[in-house]
Amino acid sequence: MRMKTSAIGAVLTGIMMTACGSATIAPATPASKDEDAIVASRTARVVDIGKMPRQSMAEGLTRRYLVGEKTTLAIFDFVKGAVVPEHSHPNEQVTYIVEGHVRVVAGGETFDVTSGQVIVIPPGVRHSFEALEDTVDVDFFTPERRDWIEGKATYFAAPAR
Repeated sequence: MRMKTSAIGAVLTGIMMTACGSATIAPATPASKDEDAIVASRTARVVDIGKMPRQSMAEGLTRRYLVGEKTTLAIFDFVKGAVVPEHSHPNEQVTYIVEGHVRVVAGGETFDVTSGQVIVIPPGVRHSFEALEDTVDVDFFTPERRDWIEGKATYFAAPAR
């Protein structure tokens, strides 16, 4: 799954530069804790998301994320069998499966989403994910994930040890 990290990083850098606006480029350093993931500013920033530390969210599931002024972008790495429990949030979520296969239950419907496909989940819709294969998932949220920034997301089990 790590073979596509630099390509993913290049795509995400372009997305975040677009989301942050402005032509002024400011250097950025890899995030080492949640508050370092906040890159919102009035200048463009380059962040090497491939060097950001992975946060263990649950057994077999890690996350890296960046927060712009009005958006959040996350990369989830799933090991086959890993689960994101059912939850909802006030954010629109656009999920791109870079590689792998997940089963998403959203709004009572089941969707199998595979490499190269995207699922769009409207704000407020209850949803869950289950990895049917090792999977790399890129999520884009708008507005920004305040629950992550403020540490109030409670749907993940205690982090895996």
